[in-house]
Amino acid sequence: MALTIFAPLGVVATLPTHPSTYRRRTSSLIVPCLLLGGQFSSAQDALRTAINADRSEQARQLAVATPGNERIKAGPFEFNVGLSYGFEFTDNVRNVRSPREEDYIQTPQLNFNGFLPVSDTGRMTLGFGVGYADYFQHNELDRLYFAPNSELAYDFSVKDFRFTIYDSFAYSYDVQGVGALAGVAQFPHFDNTAGLRATWAPSKWSYQAGYSHYNFISDNSGSSGTDFSRLDRSSEQVFGRVAYSIAPATRVGMEASSALTDYAADAQPDNVSVSIGPYTEWQVSEAFTMTLRGGFAHYSFDSTPGAVPDSTIVLIRPAAAAYELNSYYAGFSLNHRLTEFITHGISASHSIQPGINQGSDYTESTDAGYQVSWALTQNTTVGANFGYSHGTETRTQIPDEGPDAIEIGDLRPTNEAYDTFRLGLNASYRISQQTTVSLAYSHYRRESSDADRSYFNNRVTIGLRYQF
Repeated sequence: MALTIFAPLGVVATLPTHPSTYRRRTSSLIVPCLLLGGQFSSAQDALRTAINADRSEQARQLAVATPGNERIKAGPFEFNVGLSYGFEFTDNVRNVRSPREEDYIQTPQLNFNGFLPVSDTGRMTLGFGVGYADYFQHNELDRLYFAPNSELAYDFSVKDFRFTIYDSFAYSYDVQGVGALAGVAQFPHFDNTAGLRATWAPSKWSYQAGYSHYNFISDNSGSSGTDFSRLDRSSEQVFGRVAYSIAPATRVGMEASSALTDYAADAQPDNVSVSIGPYTEWQVSEAFTMTLRGGFAHYSFDSTPGAVPDSTIVLIRPAAAAYELNSYYAGFSLNHRLTEFITHGISASHSIQPGINQGSDYTESTDAGYQVSWALTQNTTVGANFGYSHGTETRTQIPDEGPDAIEIGDLRPTNEAYDTFRLGLNASYRISQQTTVSLAYSHYRRESSDADRSYFNNRVTIGLRYQF
């Protein structure tokens, strides 16, 4: 995905544009670090949904806190509209070891963020980014997309209770965001999460619970290079938290989550996951925040019936018995406003995630990342980010010699271990209160125990954004 996609509910689109607010603008840059710095603490599916909802709520609160004269008003309805355009060069459009193919991609995008007060304590929020990726040489890869964090949410309060009803959605095709993938140009899929959250904070103790319904729908209408329909699934997710506030922005507590996942195809096993563990959010100082969480994770996978190969499809997952997996999750993020103009953050995590490749039930990965942002002048900002991930994925496949050659002893469990490395550099310049131009470079490298699945990719992107 082009690097100039701007999340409509994020901070970039809502930063103050008046010169007099430069001090507040630079200090608020710690919020993107907070949102990005915690992205690796994904933990298990239900808990990941809860953490993403936490970030969305923080982003909505920040956006509403922006002065009203920054938005267009139509009666009680206030909104922002922005246009962005990205022009990208990539030297490995299909993410393969060889042959490497170059391409140029343009990505026009519309961003919208609106707020409607429904009552004294209730507010409706709609934010989305919709764009189109146009490939100059590989036209079969052209796609419409919805940016991550597109969301419709209704927040309201009743005495000591705070409720949120939401539906978040995204249509993405990014491959490099999924470390287990290699050798495909795109990973086109639609994600939708609809849910309800409730928080009760009568005192220093607070209690939170939520339910969400998640859908993953693959899209094979284009030429992604692989059929991902076996990954189509729905999931019922619940989570709960109890925490004690030691200080206004510091709390410790316990959180638990569970998910029931049902795959549309027999190739993937339905499963139930449970996680439980402590967490803390610590405001060490005005400029220094830390989040730490971790605990036990358990998966129970159903048996799979398998399929009988035929002459056209010989790489089919065999039948497998039910089994259980005991593991752990962990997440850590630290964000620091080093000076009035420099913010940075570091993060690390260990997580279990759904399998991606054929014959895989899950992937286990350990991730680490660092990002820094420096406001050089009132209108110029530069930044850098680094990331590393080590993952393993177990896959069981029937050999491809043909259906007549298959015997029980021919089943091939294979373990792929892979490491991914990321480097990103970016710079932006605010030409006027409404117009910003940006330049970004990224390098992504994947090293695998299967040499054919190792590759690297370089991207350079020029972006232009106009905020009405």
